[in-house]
Amino acid sequence: MERKVYKLGKTKTWIWIFLIVFIIAIAGFVYFKYYFNFNNNKMSFSVDNVLLKLNVKEGNVLKKDVKLTNNEGGSKFNVKTDLDFVSFNESEFFLESNNKKNFAVNFNIKNMTPGIYSGNLIISKNKEELVIPVIIEIETKEILFDSTINVPVEYSDIYPGEKAIIENKILNLDRIGLKTLDVEYSLRSMDGKIIYSEQESIAVEDQVLSTKIIPIEDNVKTGYYVFSAIIKYKDSVGISSYLFRISDKKNPMIFGQNPLFLFIVLILILVLVAFFIYYLWTRDKLLKELHNE
Repeated sequence: MERKVYKLGKTKTWIWIFLIVFIIAIAGFVYFKYYFNFNNNKMSFSVDNVLLKLNVKEGNVLKKDVKLTNNEGGSKFNVKTDLDFVSFNESEFFLESNNKKNFAVNFNIKNMTPGIYSGNLIISKNKEELVIPVIIEIETKEILFDSTINVPVEYSDIYPGEKAIIENKILNLDRIGLKTLDVEYSLRSMDGKIIYSEQESIAVEDQVLSTKIIPIEDNVKTGYYVFSAIIKYKDSVGISSYLFRISDKKNPMIFGQNPLFLFIVLILILVLVAFFIYYLWTRDKLLKELHNE
């Protein structure tokens, strides 16, 4: 009896091609819908400062210009702050599309005592709102000891329940010999709420490196925080600070910020599903033909 040979390559391949094209079209639609929704989160305006961090001597008057660019659609802008010593020459103005404007931010700190002050500058346009962190370091006119803060890259963006490691190098600026200093450390939110504080006395002759391990509680709110070191010796007050972010673990970067990766994964999954469906279809067709023989 002659044995019949079946060649799967001669089946209706156009069905397979149609299935692949259909799946890729669906995947593309889903991707571009997600991608454009992702991009729509971008602001229609921008500023030249993502952070206002200023170091000033006590008794001085300070003014800072912020450049705002309206990238899309003429609209009214509003500017406000949660700091009572900050004011604006204009808190409300209209800006045409693709135009730029400098607006002045006035810091009324003439009678303020040395220390660290933090808050937010808020710029709004229609339903959009841009928040700029503000950090003001007010030091004494004469500074005998100061410091520089360094944070390892892996600790610049941390999560609740973890620990932050911060290095503080204290410097004897005028080389006045071995002296004992009082150092105040704190970690505070931008609205001034302190979630960590510590004081220590430390002897410094030339320079000293102090490392702090700060536990971050599980219930800490996400957002920007300021770590500060205030070095006091007699009437001298030197201040250094560092801004870092506590992020939410629930939004992993791989899917939250990389739509191209998501699209590639989606295509691979759909192609595998299509191949599996095609395999089942050809297998059933072959079994049916063998059964009918």
